[in-house]
Amino acid sequence: MLTRFFLGLLVLLLAACGSGGSTSGATAESTPTPVARTPSPEDTPVPPTPTPTPIPGLVFADEFDDPEGTALDPSKWECQTGGSGFGHDLLDYKTNCSNPAAPFFTTANARTDGEGHLVLSALKEPVPWDTCWYGDCEYTSALLITADTFRHRFGRFEIRMKTPPGRGLWPAFWMYGENEDGLWGELDLVEVIGRYPDTIFHAAHGPGFTADRVSESWYLRNGIVADAFHTYVLDWRPGQLVFIVDGVDRVKITPGDLPRGAKWPFDDIDAYMVLGVSVGSRASWSGPVDASTRFPAEMLVDWVRVIELD
Repeated sequence: MLTRFFLGLLVLLLAACGSGGSTSGATAESTPTPVARTPSPEDTPVPPTPTPTPIPGLVFADEFDDPEGTALDPSKWECQTGGSGFGHDLLDYKTNCSNPAAPFFTTANARTDGEGHLVLSALKEPVPWDTCWYGDCEYTSALLITADTFRHRFGRFEIRMKTPPGRGLWPAFWMYGENEDGLWGELDLVEVIGRYPDTIFHAAHGPGFTADRVSESWYLRNGIVADAFHTYVLDWRPGQLVFIVDGVDRVKITPGDLPRGAKWPFDDIDAYMVLGVSVGSRASWSGPVDASTRFPAEMLVDWVRVIELD
């Protein structure tokens, strides 16, 4: 009898150990609940940096993708300097913005913003080291040229930029060239005059059509030019100039459009580029600034390109 009692007790103890003392019915083979884990940076795939698509025929380009505050690339641009008025009674002194080795170098009037733009600034400030044609200078700006770095004949000249608003301001991008025989020509790809804020001007100048210049203008249907970036293009071919804005052909000029006796120079010259924002006076086409003109007046340039045409 006692033997049977101990055997029964042993069976009960073994059954209790097999159940693990649990009343839920879970077994040792149950699958544990997974714990969520935050991926580490090493787990996150990094997309490859896109390679810029090459532009066929590209012979000049400045994309202004440098860090904030970077000066102009001297292999591409130089800055004309001085306060002579540059033939238009301008009030701004053009500063040395391209040559750190020369006196009075500054990036205040021309520098990159770190967001893919060149910032050209017209500032209301004195110039302690020099004078202007009218006396003490009151404004400064930058005037960029490629006379010693790049000249070209024919092609597609392009600029994407946002001009500043304000009476008396004169942002412009143009080309000029002269050959050994003294034949010269000027191509004003875009000029925006502050007192005509909704108008874009294009022009061509040369022997016999300086005063009677060949020029065209057109008006925006909504807003003013300074409201947004615009892409300005000159398609320059033998015997033909086409001015294009935001993909739309706006003006076409051929030798037949010149005044009688004028000479078409644009098939025989290599031109360099000029870019800047000027401050005008009462004697300037732009007219003078007034109390509504805000300084600094900043023009943002996204890129400048020159492309060979087929």
